[in-house]
Amino acid sequence: MPKDKPKSVFIYTTLPQVGGNSTIALRLVRLYRSVDCEVTVIVRRYEQTDGDSGLDESVAEEMKRCGARTIFLSAKSSRALLETYALWLKRLFLGDLFISIGIGNLAASICEFGRFRRKVLYYITHDPQVSELQSLGGKIKNFDDLIVISGASIPGAQGLTNRPKRIDWFPQLSELPFKDIESSKQHDRKRMSFGFLGSLRYHKGFIELLEIWNRRKLDADLYILGGGMLQGDVIREAAKSDSIHYLGAFSTQDASQKLPDFFSKIDWLLVPSTIHGEGIPTVILEGFCFGVPSISTLLGGTVYFLEEPLREPFQKFIRLIEPKDIERVIDELISNQTRLSHEEKVACRQAYLAHFGDSTLESKWLSLLESGTRAGLTL
Repeated sequence: MPKDKPKSVFIYTTLPQVGGNSTIALRLVRLYRSVDCEVTVIVRRYEQTDGDSGLDESVAEEMKRCGARTIFLSAKSSRALLETYALWLKRLFLGDLFISIGIGNLAASICEFGRFRRKVLYYITHDPQVSELQSLGGKIKNFDDLIVISGASIPGAQGLTNRPKRIDWFPQLSELPFKDIESSKQHDRKRMSFGFLGSLRYHKGFIELLEIWNRRKLDADLYILGGGMLQGDVIREAAKSDSIHYLGAFSTQDASQKLPDFFSKIDWLLVPSTIHGEGIPTVILEGFCFGVPSISTLLGGTVYFLEEPLREPFQKFIRLIEPKDIERVIDELISNQTRLSHEEKVACRQAYLAHFGDSTLESKWLSLLESGTRAGLTL
């Protein structure tokens, strides 16, 4: 008997040096390779104004070490060029499953001209009007599934004229290597401690945190871990203050080493984003993984924590506020010395595992390999 041909998965993504796409793509590569799928990653190169090359080389290399094939396409690749090579695309992009992490004309063209049994669009941002999805027009109908990173996007997606046949919510894979809550408990200390984790860019809101700490001389520590265009500003402010601590940058590759240490230092994670476009920031989930609660601005996909099934289990572990209220809430927490107890930290992690843990989500991602609407396609 001939051996069954392995399943084949194609993943379209960018690999930013700082950003969630790289984390999501690498986790999916590892997942599908763990079940012996052939994996091809189609990487769109781009260049940002802050100097980000648009390609995290270390993530690309790790994908190769996992046994994935990588194909790099320029952001300048036009639809007309892809149409010219439509026949070539049908020969090259031929498989069981296509997952586009994010959207755009390039992804839509690959979906249209490639030959896949199942085509999935993973919508990793959020706005109530799903304007990015609307911008695709009729192209979105080429996808069989629309998966959203925040369940708050579902009502808007259901209102699309050309919506795909199936709409579902799959949170991102975010679980990190973990030591028991007891071994990662806070050291006894009088001062409250807060943390900011992520990309050091204006819209992330950390500049406002630096301003609050410097102006108020707060009796609390602020730990910052991350890299980006404003890294120099953080280094300068940390050098002038005994309460601001910069822990350096990190990459997708070394997150599993640096994040446990970061979360062991803080009582609360601060997520003061100033824009609506984010889904559910991965940093919030990573904090929950270690029993660390969050204060987040009420923007983007985080509003889903106000709805079931997330509202009840997480109501003690995330405070959603307006951007103007961040200083008042920090004051309140410092004044009241509000921290989670050991039992509450354990409950936070248990809620995380039930809704966002790998064992909960991996089966959902693997279910996409089941025969799709193009099951009759000859590979």
